[in-house]
Amino acid sequence: EELSCVNGTAPADTDGTITIGKNDNWVCTFTNTRKQGSIELKKSWTGGDPGQTTLKIGTSAGGGSIANQQTGPNGTGTQSTGTKTVDTGAYYVSEDGGLANFDSSLACKKNGQDYTPGANGQGGGRLSEKKVCTYTNDRHRGTIEVKKQWVGPGSGGQTTLKIGTSAGGSQVDSQQTGANGGAPLTTDAESVVTGTYYVSESGGLDDFDSSLACKKNGQDYTPG
Repeated sequence: EELSCVNGTAPADTDGTITIGKNDNWVCTFTNTRKQGSIELKKSWTGGDPGQTTLKIGTSAGGGSIANQQTGPNGTGTQSTGTKTVDTGAYYVSEDGGLANFDSSLACKKNGQDYTPGANGQGGGRLSEKKVCTYTNDRHRGTIEVKKQWVGPGSGGQTTLKIGTSAGGSQVDSQQTGANGGAPLTTDAESVVTGTYYVSESGGLDDFDSSLACKKNGQDYTPG
């Protein structure tokens, strides 16, 4: 709040007192400047294969009137709305799109200290307050394991079990089984981010017919 007074072209005394004389015409004005703080929304991807989403700061839940920033593709490029100066009041942070394969959590700091936002990402701006919030998206994960079983006369053969992101690939795992049907007979369970994977085996199968059986969460499952 600031007080400004003039009598014609003569200002008031510095202590704000006004001495009125004959024919004086004083005009006084109170100027009130809205208190402001700042707010920033950031993005962090964890767990592999980052995505792309839109960061929002608004005056209503899910709104983007203050900031509406799409992050860079595959977790690259812009990952923040930047610092936005705002009047005191209630604001909401949110993110939108590209999160089907991710769990989301929101953490905020106010002037460098941990701060818990309200419902729907609500937080108020106050004089000289600096709020920085970060959405962390953790990629959904599962497991996949390929096992080997030899059936028929003899002690079995030897082959290589593969798990890949392409047909016949071994980007996730490649495990040669033991000689003459011996251990190891599994890739072991491999933790993988959600998506499409391929299982295969190669080598040492000339004298064998092959069949594949799968279970998902303990239930029979037909692969593609």
